[in-house]
Amino acid sequence: DLDNVPSAGRLFELAAAGDVVLYCSCPNEATSAHMALRLRRVGIHKVRPLAGGLQGWLAAGLPVEPLVAPSTSGADSGQSAASGLARAFELERR
Repeated sequence: DLDNVPSAGRLFELAAAGDVVLYCSCPNEATSAHMALRLRRVGIHKVRPLAGGLQGWLAAGLPVEPLVAPSTSGADSGQSAASGLARAFELERR
């Protein structure tokens, strides 16, 4: 169940385009591994956690883009974070 995941529908779009790579800032990819399992249960099978997480990505000198802060009106709640995740997935696929 992905009802509590902002922009979960976007994940299905990304999965249709290819592999989805998740990352987090926790030790041992705990959150991204948990989310990968949840996504597999709802039918997104080409998903995996990024070994080393965000810190490993940064340590390898790979590119990152900052997330844009959500507007104060709350109108785009979750949108900026989803855009940042989408960009990270695209970079991982390169």
